[in-house]
Amino acid sequence: MNAPFPPIFVISLSGAEERRSGMAEKLRSLGLDFEFFDAVDGRKTDVLAQPLYHARKRALYFGKHLTGGEWGCFLSHKALYEKICAENIARAIIFEDDAIPDDRFPEVLKTILQKEISFDVIRFMGSPKIERKGYRKITPLSEGFWLGRLPSVHGGAHAYMVSKEGAQKLLSYMARKKVAYPIDTILGRCWETGVNAYAVNPIVRQDLSLDSAIGEERFNKASDLRGLAKAVYPLTRSYYKIAEHVGKRRVFAASCRADKALGGAHE
Repeated sequence: MNAPFPPIFVISLSGAEERRSGMAEKLRSLGLDFEFFDAVDGRKTDVLAQPLYHARKRALYFGKHLTGGEWGCFLSHKALYEKICAENIARAIIFEDDAIPDDRFPEVLKTILQKEISFDVIRFMGSPKIERKGYRKITPLSEGFWLGRLPSVHGGAHAYMVSKEGAQKLLSYMARKKVAYPIDTILGRCWETGVNAYAVNPIVRQDLSLDSAIGEERFNKASDLRGLAKAVYPLTRSYYKIAEHVGKRRVFAASCRADKALGGAHE
């Protein structure tokens, strides 16, 4: 028996008609039902005034603050996790409106569901480079794709599937820690969130021809630091990179046995 597809939510600004039209056309061509989820437009938000934002940590680790667009993106995904938990949705697929699913996406998704794999998050990535960076292949899916595990913190929250348990873990993390990272970084910091995250690559890419809905300000390399904070930044940045490396390698190593067992169970 084929398991029904989880509900698909497309995060999109309410006035982004062109982006919504393109996304709707693509998903309908794949025979996928979906609904739009209105994004939070944070582009004019004073991020430093947000009580959930850890301004000091962000500045000392990255030398600059999250942009309003990044903050709005974070709040949009957070609101969707809250909806998933409140409505007792067992699992859901989340797309941003610049995602371009491969034509084989429905068949790959069907295979994942048929295997009845327990997960918190499955990220649908779109970069061939991932294959060259130690991506651990766990179990084959259809159409030549594999379910695997990422060895590092990769950017991109444009496409993923999250279980209710995964959404609860992410919300719990957000409740106990002030936020210093954009949502895609949070998805990759499994040693902090406790999320069991897999990945399929390259199955959904981003449409880079579209203007970013969160703005280009995040690519500005200018530092927001002054005085002592600027002087110690090389040390705090080094600490962040070392701690991240240790965390991601620890999770990758600790999951090896379970990943082998999962692969063996679905040979």
